[in-house]
Amino acid sequence: MAERPTICDLMQYGEIRGAHLAAAVDTYFRAPQTTAYAIGGAHVVDLAKAIRSSAEARLILADDTVPDSVKRAAVRTAILLAQPVKG
Repeated sequence: MAERPTICDLMQYGEIRGAHLAAAVDTYFRAPQTTAYAIGGAHVVDLAKAIRSSAEARLILADDTVPDSVKRAAVRTAILLAQPVKG
């Protein structure tokens, strides 16, 4: 396993499921300031930091002409690239 695995890595290892990721995306849209989100039972990810760390996600979220489905995909991708900590 990678020393600092991403959410995507943890999904490949079976530690995080698609339902966990979908719930994280939903949480971000309800509470974008969330800094400690438990995901997969054993990990914690800073959702706000994950989005701040993605230039693409920030641009897409700031554009009112972008459809919600595209915004959700951008947030999902940013979360997949985030490196959670053991919770």
